[in-house]
Amino acid sequence: MNHYFKTAQYLIEKTHQMTSHHKTLFLLLIINQTLILSLFLLILVWLLEIEAVTWETLHVTPTQYVICFGLLLGFFFVRYFLTLFFDASVKICLTHIVNQEPVSIGKALKTLIKRIPTLFLWILIMTTVGIVIRGIEYWSDHWKQSSIATHFLSGVKWLVAIFFVSSILITEKCTVTIAIRRSAKMICETWGSSIQFSSRIKWIILMGWIIALIPAMLATLIGGKIVVIIGSSISMILIIAILVEKSMIELMMSNSLFLYATGNVSILKYHDEQTLKTAFALIKYIPPE
Repeated sequence: MNHYFKTAQYLIEKTHQMTSHHKTLFLLLIINQTLILSLFLLILVWLLEIEAVTWETLHVTPTQYVICFGLLLGFFFVRYFLTLFFDASVKICLTHIVNQEPVSIGKALKTLIKRIPTLFLWILIMTTVGIVIRGIEYWSDHWKQSSIATHFLSGVKWLVAIFFVSSILITEKCTVTIAIRRSAKMICETWGSSIQFSSRIKWIILMGWIIALIPAMLATLIGGKIVVIIGSSISMILIIAILVEKSMIELMMSNSLFLYATGNVSILKYHDEQTLKTAFALIKYIPPE
């Protein structure tokens, strides 16, 4: 557990070191989380209204099914797009910080607006083709020998292979398929193909969420409308703060790894090379019985 705390401390320190003079970048992530939360609550209200009508009539029409699934699918698609859009704008600014170039949120947003059709296409591929590929990876024993796995994805698993796709799409004018191929090749050439994600802060974030829920739980136990509202509000603010911090840490690290993979030595001013080399965990080989 001490290792997790040290890793979390390192990532937090590096994140705030890189953004020390550009705290407005956190505002982009706050806006993103607020929009997603507002959209979620709006859709939840609509779904509860449909449920209330269903309980009154004791009958569910095909139209209600379509509306429910449409709302849920629409929410996840918009959520993916908002997250990708704001995350990409932060990545552009972080790259400028590393390269000691002027940082402009406005220019970053203008750049992304021009790339909206490509970002939409990437989300469609990620949420359709990507899901199919992940399923085949899990169930098929012959996937690793297929041409898609060996040539298109360079022998790297899908989730790892697409790690740099958004970074490539915002820095180069290329198609999504080229970005996927390039991302997988960069990962393979820099870290190898037998790697997987190493989420080193997930337990710390989980602990943070549990702590953030304490005000709401205490307010519920105490009772009273005003107390519950205050407690819930405090918990909501804490949860958003944790989500923003988590997002910024992940963006900082993924952008740093992308710059490292492209040979940008300026990133070594913020990270030691050994940390970047061991960012991905090696997949342990388990011999067949």
